[in-house]
Amino acid sequence: MVISVYFLSYDFGKKGKDFTSFLISSTVLFKTEGTSGIYPVIKVNLDFDLFHFLNSRMQHIFKKNIKSLAYILLVLLLILLSSCGGSKYDYHFEKDKELDFNQGKWILNDPQTNYRYPGTIKKLALEGFQKIIPDSSLFQIFDLRRTRLVEATIPIHPTLKDLKHLREFSSCDYLINIENEVVRDDMGSFSGSSTARNEQTNKAATYIEIYDLRTFELISKSSAVGTVKVTEDKDSGSWNYVSSGGTLAMHSVIKLIRRYKRYRVKK
Repeated sequence: MVISVYFLSYDFGKKGKDFTSFLISSTVLFKTEGTSGIYPVIKVNLDFDLFHFLNSRMQHIFKKNIKSLAYILLVLLLILLSSCGGSKYDYHFEKDKELDFNQGKWILNDPQTNYRYPGTIKKLALEGFQKIIPDSSLFQIFDLRRTRLVEATIPIHPTLKDLKHLREFSSCDYLINIENEVVRDDMGSFSGSSTARNEQTNKAATYIEIYDLRTFELISKSSAVGTVKVTEDKDSGSWNYVSSGGTLAMHSVIKLIRRYKRYRVKK
């Protein structure tokens, strides 16, 4: 038996006076054909309220995932606030910025920072350079110490002796040093006026130096400085969200490493 379906009409209309519900109306024709001939036609009218269906589904999804949605909204709010903190970043490359990260073995030294959460700066630096340098060519200090006679601490500004020792015992080709500093944090995350004419500043900086362990030369030197300045009158009574010194410190690491990614020598 063959069943044929024909849509005789298909239209959209408004349902109710508030125009908040949309109705899909269809007239469906079923015609059955068998070996003994054509059977009578069956006509069915279907009314399907699309708005009500979608609304009920969304309510079900919302109730089921309300905690997840609340978390997502909180994260989005924090991202929005941190990106709208009135911060300004200045970048400077004293030495070469166009490096070929596709060749050689690279050592990422532990960043030196006065930020209260040094592990966060270390993680951001590692994640940033992992997007530039192949995993098999990027080494952290603690990785090298497991199998090689590498010093417990590599200075942020190494001497020629330090570089020669590192080359001999690591067999790596490049060293990446990162210095991160919260310079000023007058306002924290919120600013408000307390004197007749009040100027407050949040400031942080990141400095990167890259050494060639084969020639013992400094081949790249760069900096990113993030600043927020707010000047307000005492009578303004306003409060503003600004990027704290810690936020500027984190973002300066991320943004400076992105500069290396942007300017790197492509394959």
